[in-house]
Amino acid sequence: RVDRLDYLLACLKKRGIYITLDLYCSRRFRNGELPDAPFREGYAMKQLLSVYPPARENWKKFVRNLLTHRNPYTGLTWGEDPTLFAVSLSNENVTTNNWNGRAKQLYLDGYKAYLEKRGIATEENLKNRGGLFYRYLTDLNIETIRELSDFVHKDLGYRGLITEINFKENAVISEIRDTLAFVDNHNYWDHPNSLPGHSWSFPFLHNQMSALRAAAWNPRTLMPSRIFGKPFTVTEINYVFPNRHRAESGPLLGAYASLQDWDGLYRFAWSHDDKGVRHESPINRFDIAEDSLSQVAERVTNLMFVRGDVKPAPSGIAWPYGESTFREMNSIAEANFPVDFSMLGFYCRIGSLRENRTFPDVKLIRKPKDFMQELSEAEKKTIRGADKVSQTGEIAYNPSRGTLRIVSPKTESL
Repeated sequence: RVDRLDYLLACLKKRGIYITLDLYCSRRFRNGELPDAPFREGYAMKQLLSVYPPARENWKKFVRNLLTHRNPYTGLTWGEDPTLFAVSLSNENVTTNNWNGRAKQLYLDGYKAYLEKRGIATEENLKNRGGLFYRYLTDLNIETIRELSDFVHKDLGYRGLITEINFKENAVISEIRDTLAFVDNHNYWDHPNSLPGHSWSFPFLHNQMSALRAAAWNPRTLMPSRIFGKPFTVTEINYVFPNRHRAESGPLLGAYASLQDWDGLYRFAWSHDDKGVRHESPINRFDIAEDSLSQVAERVTNLMFVRGDVKPAPSGIAWPYGESTFREMNSIAEANFPVDFSMLGFYCRIGSLRENRTFPDVKLIRKPKDFMQELSEAEKKTIRGADKVSQTGEIAYNPSRGTLRIVSPKTESL
């Protein structure tokens, strides 16, 4: 398997295709690994990485083996090959999502030490898990990223880009993403759900809804997570089979990724195994190797986004994040980007920006609780009106009717 992976990388390199990967995705602990860990079942690494030093050492050992492995087909180690242009430290892993799991006590012990180190009353704050608690989780996440990034860059000599936190979106997570070389995120429309006790096994539950009638939930909810001034990619996105409306992914992703001026889209996935590549298996949820409808949609996205048939919006609006985010929140829900703010993504570029920071042609919201007062009439109309017309005039969308019209000099999609 390693030989096949080496050969695949060499073939991609020969064709000028750059790759990115997660340094941890779903590797389970083997027998003998971390026998004294508080728990080892499932993907324990994600919860333990920030609060259990032996887990970080286990992660480093695996990553050293991977990035120092010499590929016989290229003559280079994986870490020194520029084909591997970026890595994510761990897949869909964030402390604000992990702390309330099986490692909960380790996180709370760390919070107590965090308070004591700063001379803050512990008992009261241990019970009241508001902004200060999420400041702790944020600092913990940032410190973990710094330690692991230093290992990859300084100890192993990897010279590519590093990202992390490719999961969820709110102002607290933007604070963490601000420390990264680029922002990455994941999202799906009609992702399969499982019944209790039947994780990743039949029956799978799907909503069978049209994304056009759900205010383009994907890609709209991704838009605020971009940070102005940093590259933005979505390395997992799909409209999942058997959703009968999945052809909508072509114009929705293509037009709005281009309007937002994103930097990369990766549909997940072509195929999970070689049987799909050889056309020996049926359509399978995420895979599009056997899915003609999604392949046609992929070509529409390519024209609008990669070829640039749809123009980026000339201006943008940014949601602030920073110390005020933590001061004014009592729960993580209060850090979420408002739905009305995300609706502005149908009109102009939107994203996040550190409070008191500026970026060309981007208006920073100054008073989040009353942000509607800071908007122009055209921006307010996008939120309140039935028709959502882009700043460029090329995209017209009506969620209540479920209609989308894209007309540009090279492309028309209805």
